[in-house]
Amino acid sequence: MSMEQLIAILFFFLVKLNILEVERFKLDINPVVPIYWIDDESVMVNENERAFKYDVIEREIVEEWDKENNQIWGYSKDSLFLCSWYNKEIDSPEEYSTRLLKENNQGEELLDIELRPTVEVIECKEDIILQTVAPIEEKVFSFTDDLYEIEEYGLDILSPNFKRLITRDDLSSYWITKLMFTLPFP
Repeated sequence: MSMEQLIAILFFFLVKLNILEVERFKLDINPVVPIYWIDDESVMVNENERAFKYDVIEREIVEEWDKENNQIWGYSKDSLFLCSWYNKEIDSPEEYSTRLLKENNQGEELLDIELRPTVEVIECKEDIILQTVAPIEEKVFSFTDDLYEIEEYGLDILSPNFKRLITRDDLSSYWITKLMFTLPFP
């Protein structure tokens, strides 16, 4: 049983015992990569032509940035980053197939490296999260100074203060659930 399933079962029992109340709303977004928590009140969203910081309390876009198809904006430790990648056709498995670039929000280049296998960015933070491109077997990697395969990659479901939860349904819609603990007795 995964950690996500255990959390879901725990929340179910807390709701049944009237210890936990929930308020839930759907995010009207079309992300091209998974969304994630920036802080207790906001998430990072990358859509086709834009990226934005979304305040889940006020339910509004706080900041917005333009992007191209091969770019992802990301937040980490109050810093904004832009990751870009360029994939090329190769003649042999020994050749580098992806060029990865990372800049800060002032446009200063922080990283320019060639990688193999062919990947695309799915999270642009201190550690960049990459995923292989079809038809290659799907794998997920983390990159800081070197490329490391991640055995399990999942949605960052709980906010840092554990008061909100991100879920994604079978139709790939994102939902925010506010968790409100109450005492079952006076």
